[in-house]
Amino acid sequence: MIKYLYYYYRTVKNRPVITVCIAVNVEDGIIVSRGVAICNSKDSFCKKKGRKLAQVRAWAAMNVKKNLLPIKMGKGVDNALDIVSVADVFVGLFDYRATFLPKPTEMEGRLLQKAIEKFKESFNRKENVIIHDDDGEPD
Repeated sequence: MIKYLYYYYRTVKNRPVITVCIAVNVEDGIIVSRGVAICNSKDSFCKKKGRKLAQVRAWAAMNVKKNLLPIKMGKGVDNALDIVSVADVFVGLFDYRATFLPKPTEMEGRLLQKAIEKFKESFNRKENVIIHDDDGEPD
């Protein structure tokens, strides 16, 4: 079962400028793909649009089973990245806007653990457990 998880990179003023979506196979705990949407410094951030774009990119990488859309540094992207408050963005982690079988970041590792725990809890609550005696008849 594939679940989409999202997180953001923000400016020092807490304005989100990068939306990341990871597609997770929660049954085996593997991040299948990652999609990245970068808000141009001239645009207004829209959470809904960022999530949709990042999810479409994660979905595309998962379906074609390869990396797509290399990130090219341009004026809008450079400006967006200049104001991001984290230093580890784009140090080889995000070379593509759509990545197949990415190496998980520290943040993605934490999100993955929470997602798997939540999936297991909800699966256990919804599962109908039938106990059988030795005769094979339900109790």
